Formats: sequence, C-alpha cells, structure tokens
Amino acid sequence: MGKMHWKSDERTRGSRMATYFRVLELQTVTHLLGLKLKSTGW
Repeated sequence: MGKMHWKSDERTRGSRMATYFRVLELQTVTHLLGLKLKSTGW
C-alpha cells in the first residue's frame, strides 16, 4: 500500500514538473517573440 502511494506521489511530482517546464518554455518563446518584434520595429 505504501508503495502504491509513493508511485502516485511520483507521478504527481512528474506532472507538476512537466507543467513547470511547459510554462517556462512558453515564457521563453513569448520573450523571444517580443525581442523579434522589437528588433523589426513593431
């Protein structure tokens, strides 16, 4: 039973990590897009 709980906990932590990286990636893309628009004079 304890093992099962540990497994679900690991999965939760993994999905949280994936969400964090997705947000980080989105912020980076948005930032780069902003720089590109700025450099083209938009």
